[in-house]
Amino acid sequence: MSTFILFYLAAALCTAIHVLSLAAASRLARSAVEEIELFTAPLIKGPVVKFRANGVRWRLGFFPISGYIKSDFVSMHPFKRSIVVSAGCATLIVFSILLIGPAACLESLANGFDQVLQFVMHPLAKGPGLLLQSWRFFADSGFIVCLGVMAAKVAAINLMPWPSLNGFEILCSLLECLVRIPIKAKAVIYTAGTLGSIIFLIELVIAAIGLFRQ
Repeated sequence: MSTFILFYLAAALCTAIHVLSLAAASRLARSAVEEIELFTAPLIKGPVVKFRANGVRWRLGFFPISGYIKSDFVSMHPFKRSIVVSAGCATLIVFSILLIGPAACLESLANGFDQVLQFVMHPLAKGPGLLLQSWRFFADSGFIVCLGVMAAKVAAINLMPWPSLNGFEILCSLLECLVRIPIKAKAVIYTAGTLGSIIFLIELVIAAIGLFRQ
């Protein structure tokens, strides 16, 4: 149970750092933040807690691996938007370096890309094993080390060039420095990306069930 609590706290903290860094970067870029969602509540309708503070709508759930901000990114210059969108991942990488050092952070970041690809390509065959590996690491390592490693891996996940993740938005923003992408086309792509992300979460739950059955 203690390993589960540590894993949950580390995931929640990394998610909060990522989302709040995006909100802070958006504010610094003079783009109003309308809504911030931290975590999700996939098993019930709507957020667990919602309130308004400083003109921002806050939505809080309990599943600690998701979140977003609603801001006027469209009005930004594409290059400026790419910098703002990368703020969350950049902050996580800096946070990881401070906790475990540059070399360990880089190794965790590289492994994170590889592990995500393995999980997506073979969720049932390799998913439980990857989760078991992470679980054992948390059980055998100190919380600070685990937090630093998770920060790098969360950054790796969000840097993947998948619609609805930061990596794809960064690529689109840089591309739009050269050519305009129609809003409707982006909407269709993001919808497909969101569906893919939901499938990924389902695969994650199935892999977790497979892990506990081992």
